[in-house]
Amino acid sequence: MIDVVSPKVPLWRSKAVIIAAIFSCLFLVFFYLAINRESDYMPSQKQTTALQHRMNSSDTQTEAAP
Repeated sequence: MIDVVSPKVPLWRSKAVIIAAIFSCLFLVFFYLAINRESDYMPSQKQTTALQHRMNSSDTQTEAAP
């Protein structure tokens, strides 16, 4: 019978792969959050906040008018 010997992977290599995978996942999560959330300093966000402010102020003026 032939004995099949499985090659043993050094323990430090498997730990390095696990650590690299964890750091990769963390990086991707932070990158995803940074892409999805627009900051206040972005021009599109300034325009939407200005538009919302105008809409809210016009709503309060129309409610106070009658």
